[in-house]
Amino acid sequence: MEAKRCTWIIDPCREKQEMYKKVLGPKASLLFFDHPREALIALLKGTVPMLIISELPFDQTGEDLRQWIMEFKQLPLIVISQFSNLDVIRELFQCGIKDYLTHPVDSNELLIKWELQFEDRRKWETMSNRAVVLGDTCLRELTHKEFQIINLFLSAKNHEVSRDALNFNIWGSCTVHSKTINVHLHNLRKKIQPSGHNIICKRHGHWKLITKINDASFCKSA
Repeated sequence: MEAKRCTWIIDPCREKQEMYKKVLGPKASLLFFDHPREALIALLKGTVPMLIISELPFDQTGEDLRQWIMEFKQLPLIVISQFSNLDVIRELFQCGIKDYLTHPVDSNELLIKWELQFEDRRKWETMSNRAVVLGDTCLRELTHKEFQIINLFLSAKNHEVSRDALNFNIWGSCTVHSKTINVHLHNLRKKIQPSGHNIICKRHGHWKLITKINDASFCKSA
């Protein structure tokens, strides 16, 4: 039997929580939060494959929802909201959500969109599980973002990448904080250093993938 897929729901409405249990409960392991702040605290203890946000007025403004979307953008997000304005919906997608539903929610549509998110995740995980070979070392424990970043360096001229190139190729149209990029580079740097490679800062906002042995021969995706 297939394991239930862990899904977080941010919605303080008990009536809606019952709806989620009825629609997603047979396939999902559900964890409910009354406020995104509670989910963010829980996130520090681990990650989950999907997060559904039901847009209730956490502070009576849509801006608050956008801010929380940015906090959780490393996870797939489905926003369920009362907004139907095209500009608002477009902005939410630009903030990083994966899908959008409006109230009242059609249970069949919710289930289908939930299933599609996990199907997309399986595809990404299959891609991210591909090994990257650096020198004589095969790196397999890379996150999806790290896999994207290392391959961006490998395909770049002189293996040098700018902050703008990272932002565009990895995060698309979403503007990410410089600290987010720095954290990903820091984590990736620690993973590749045992292979004799490193990511160094050439100048402000520009990094280069190098090898301590020589800077000429690199590797491939396996």
